[in-house]
Amino acid sequence: MSAARKLDPYENAENFDFGPEPEQKEEKVTTETVSLDKEDRVTYHSAKPQSHLSGMVKGLVSFLFVAVVLGYSFWQTSSLAAERDALLETKAELEEQLEEEKAESLLLRINQSYYDSDEYKEDMARNRFRLIYPNEMLITVSYTN
Repeated sequence: MSAARKLDPYENAENFDFGPEPEQKEEKVTTETVSLDKEDRVTYHSAKPQSHLSGMVKGLVSFLFVAVVLGYSFWQTSSLAAERDALLETKAELEEQLEEEKAESLLLRINQSYYDSDEYKEDMARNRFRLIYPNEMLITVSYTN
């Protein structure tokens, strides 16, 4: 291959009719640079000048967006943590209440088994209703002052 030759896009520009000059505003001017790579390929690079203010505005808008999203996330996290704590407290109270109800249920079953027994029936017949078995004698002691 021959030695690397630099290409100039404006080499024959004076003989070429580009047509009428377009109106260009200062902010919309683009610049083009031409570069050659190792294999003699032409690459065009264009760059538009940006105003310093528009970059600051974009940065500020991006920062505010990120700040709002993070703030909302932290707010959601804190409200969820408070809700979780309230639910854990309610769970502990309900578990305690369940244990109390289980103990009361056990006590009621024990009492029910006593009330169903012959021992309870005999005790009620003798003490409350003053009943006696046949061949027994009821003795009543009264105290007088």
